[in-house]
Amino acid sequence: MYKRIVKIETWLSLLLLVAMFVLIVVQVISRYLFEHPFSWTEELARYAMIWMIFVASVHLTSTGEHIVITLIDSIVPAAAVKWVIALSYLIVASTCLVLMVPGWTFVSRMFMATSPAMSIPMGWVYLASLSGMFLIMIQSLANIILIACGRIDGSIRLDEPVTAELGGKSI
Repeated sequence: MYKRIVKIETWLSLLLLVAMFVLIVVQVISRYLFEHPFSWTEELARYAMIWMIFVASVHLTSTGEHIVITLIDSIVPAAAVKWVIALSYLIVASTCLVLMVPGWTFVSRMFMATSPAMSIPMGWVYLASLSGMFLIMIQSLANIILIACGRIDGSIRLDEPVTAELGGKSI
């Protein structure tokens, strides 16, 4: 079930990226072929990008491919690293939960405003952030459970220091 959800996140991110690309191409073509370009394509591409960012963020949380600071991981014993990572997922989940309460108030108010070109309620656009926070919270809690059960390895540890691409100095 978990792998299916990750695949859905991957395909949805890809679908939104392709939609964004197609909309931008249509915008460019309409700009050169017609006297007045389509105004809705740029707006819809922007909204697709917003949704893509939050769907991709959920995907990165579920796969553990997000940006990670491993300073503490190199200090604590290897056996404790998975619990540090579980604690970081708990902090992320808690933060998402705290932000969802005022987020819902804001999103519900934004359903009264409409977008300039397409006249769709802006609440649908801002719902991306609320949905993203909710799904990141769920994925973070799922990752905690999977780490605790030993289903995923929580011991992310770098053996070599990360080197910058330019200059090769350790950072």
